[in-house]
Amino acid sequence: MDEISIIGIGVISNLGNDVETIWEKLMQEGETLNSGDEILFESGLSLSQRKKANRYSEMGFYVSKMALKDSKINVDNIDKKRVGTVYTTGYGPIVSSLKFSESVVEGDYEFCSPTIFANTVNNTCVGHICMLLGLKGVSTVLMGSNNLTYSQILMNKEHTDYILTGAIEEYCKELHDTFQVHENSKNIFIKEGAVSLLVKNKDDSGLAYCNIVDGFECNIDKYPITDRVEGNKVRGKIKQLISEAVKQYDIDVFFSSCNNSYFDCVELEAAQEVLNKDTLYVNHVKNLFGETLGAAFNMNVMVAALCIKNSRLPLKLDSLQRKVNCALVSGYDISGNYMLAVLKSA
Repeated sequence: MDEISIIGIGVISNLGNDVETIWEKLMQEGETLNSGDEILFESGLSLSQRKKANRYSEMGFYVSKMALKDSKINVDNIDKKRVGTVYTTGYGPIVSSLKFSESVVEGDYEFCSPTIFANTVNNTCVGHICMLLGLKGVSTVLMGSNNLTYSQILMNKEHTDYILTGAIEEYCKELHDTFQVHENSKNIFIKEGAVSLLVKNKDDSGLAYCNIVDGFECNIDKYPITDRVEGNKVRGKIKQLISEAVKQYDIDVFFSSCNNSYFDCVELEAAQEVLNKDTLYVNHVKNLFGETLGAAFNMNVMVAALCIKNSRLPLKLDSLQRKVNCALVSGYDISGNYMLAVLKSA
C-alpha cells in the first residue's frame, strides 16, 4: 500500500491533552502523576449539544477537533465530503450501555428514550463528530480492529482526501474494578484515553509528523489482558511478523505493547530473536500513559509519531535521547489481533 502521512494529532491522555504538553512532560525528569480516573478536558460543546452526546462522544469530538486544529489546514477550503472519520474502540460507550441496561432491569422506562439508547451505539460517536464538524466523508467505528490499516486502504482507493482516524476508550468504574482483581490484569495500570490522527496521502511538505509506511498483523487467538495466550505458538507468530518488518525496513526503535503483564515476556522474547542489535526496545510507554485498552495501539503510534517529528526519543523513554527515523510500533486488540505499524520520517 502507498504511504500516508500524519499531519495532525488530537489526544486525551494521562500526560496531557495536547501534543505540546505531552512532549514537554516526556522531556522532564521525575515521576509522572496519575491524572485521576476521568481525565479532565474541555470539549467546547454547548449545553444543548452536551445533552445529546455522552462523555464518550465528547472525547471523540475533542480529539477530532484538536487534530484538525493541530494540522493547521484551512478546514473551510477543503471538501467536507472528502474527509472521513474512522475510529476504533475496545469497549465502546460502555458507561451509557450499563446505565441503559440498569434502567431496563429496574423498569425505569423514562430513561429509555431514543436519545439515551442512541448513545449506547458505537457509531453514534462518529455521528456527533461528523455533524458538529460538518464532515460528510466515509465514516465508521470499528470494534477490535486496526483502524490505521483500514484508513490506509480507503486512502489508497481514493475514497477520501483526509481521514480523522484513531481510538477512544472511556473510563468505566465497573470495568476497571474488574480488571483490578482479574489474575491477568491486576498489575496493569488501566487508564482511559483517546487519540485522533489526521492522515492524508503522502505529504512531501516536511510539515507532517511522519509517514505510516506499512502494517503487519496476525491473530493470537485471545486478548492478553483478559486471557492467557498459548505462549510458544504466539511467540512464533510474533517473531515471524517482526521478522517480516525487519527484513524490509531499517528499524531504529521498537515501541512494544508492554504493560506489566505476563504477555510482556512473550513479546520481548520474540522481538529479541529478530530485532537488530542496535534497535532500541522501548517498553514503558504504558507506564506513563497507562494501558488504554482499545486506544493503546493508537496511543503508542501517537508517541512514536512525536518522537519521529522531534528526531529523537525523549528523556523519559531514553536517557540518551537517541535519534529515531524509523519506528516499529506494536499493539493488540480485544479481538485477539496483534498489530505492527512501520512509521518513518516524512
